[in-house]
Amino acid sequence: MKKTREVYVCEICKNYCESKECYLCDTVSARQIPIEIERESMVQVVKETLNPLENKQLEVMLSRSLDGPSDLAVIDMDKETILEDLHKLDFIFNDVTAVKYKGVMRKCLGIGLLDPYKTVEGEQVTGLFIFTE
Repeated sequence: MKKTREVYVCEICKNYCESKECYLCDTVSARQIPIEIERESMVQVVKETLNPLENKQLEVMLSRSLDGPSDLAVIDMDKETILEDLHKLDFIFNDVTAVKYKGVMRKCLGIGLLDPYKTVEGEQVTGLFIFTE
């Protein structure tokens, strides 16, 4: 089922943004536009990305931003739990394909949550960066 949500998109780089300010372009260049969220097909993309990974437990960086990593915490999550949770949430794929963790760049699947997922250290989690290697 498709659903329409309003999100900020940078008019310069086309990146999804947390607000009117694009952190990539470092300018106020984003505007709110409606996009269609087709959760089932998006969850399928996540499943296809995670299924080839051997581990059932994956490291996930929790972020306070949907458009970029802010290391609130890195936790271990079961693949099935990730998929079950995403079935309940509206989300987008951000353009982040790697994040620095413990001094090393790690490949990841970047997911921006359109509604807060949980609260960690008093901050709402709106970004998941699932390490894929």
